[in-house]
Amino acid sequence: MNEVKAYECEYCYKKLLHSKAGMASHEKKCFWNPKMRACMTCEHRDERDRTIMSNGQISHQEYLYCNKFNHELKRGTLKANCKYWEERELREWEL
Repeated sequence: MNEVKAYECEYCYKKLLHSKAGMASHEKKCFWNPKMRACMTCEHRDERDRTIMSNGQISHQEYLYCNKFNHELKRGTLKANCKYWEERELREWEL
């Protein structure tokens, strides 16, 4: 077994990299970094739930929604440096 040193993003806490420089680069563009003024830290972001019926089974799916632009937030639709961004007070479970 080998011990390795890794760096964790201080904003999203999900990303681990072996390179300090690589992590610094990630943190500059991380959508959880408030300096990015991105959807993930915006007051207009909302967590929603939808019910899906498939093969006679009911399930629930959580998704993110932008209340300012009235659309679902998913990969490719997240914005950075949005002029409508308002700082969101993060909930404990989001930290």
